[in-house]
Amino acid sequence: DYKPSEDGNHGGGDDNPGGGGDQDDPITPPADGLLFHEPFDDITQGNSTSNSGSGTTWGGCDHFPTVEATYQAGGAVKMGTGKKAGSITSATIKFAGGKLNVSLDVKGWTTIEGKLEVTVGGVKQTVTYSAKMADKFETVTLTFDDVPANPTITIATTAKRAFVDNVKVWAPTPTGVERVESPVEPAKATYFNLSGQKLSSTPTAPGIYILNGKKIVVK
Repeated sequence: DYKPSEDGNHGGGDDNPGGGGDQDDPITPPADGLLFHEPFDDITQGNSTSNSGSGTTWGGCDHFPTVEATYQAGGAVKMGTGKKAGSITSATIKFAGGKLNVSLDVKGWTTIEGKLEVTVGGVKQTVTYSAKMADKFETVTLTFDDVPANPTITIATTAKRAFVDNVKVWAPTPTGVERVESPVEPAKATYFNLSGQKLSSTPTAPGIYILNGKKIVVK
């Protein structure tokens, strides 16, 4: 079977249109609290440890149906080529809006050729990283505030090549205590006798007394 090179124009080449999934079909959050987790387990060819191990195009998946210049890298995806940047864009994420976290593993080519740009609901953050091909993946986590409802997420290289793996998206759990009420100090016990005289201490002699406006009997 023919495997196109990363700079070739066969089998989709650098402009592979992507497959699987539909931008208009929101992803339903799983029970574990993550909006989604994409480990790229469907990518079984290639590797991310040699400069000749990621030349077969990748057409996307359910979580990332829209891709450009993406290649199989053995459980990871390579974005970009020696001549152009690459990107992956998620399907619409079912999310009510608010704060959203995104984490991913990344490493570069034999040298760091650029940065990553992560765009969530139209808000872009730029990621710098230092791990290269011979290194282990580097994990980065980003927080986006005021994300609109049902956003998409785009991860892109600013120039040439980088490997990406293990993309997770989740809404942070709010803290259990949002406001602490000031404790109400209990009323001080104030005793009076039936003549209206205020007592300096708790009465011990048998009789009827007034405690905070109410009659009590001490036996």
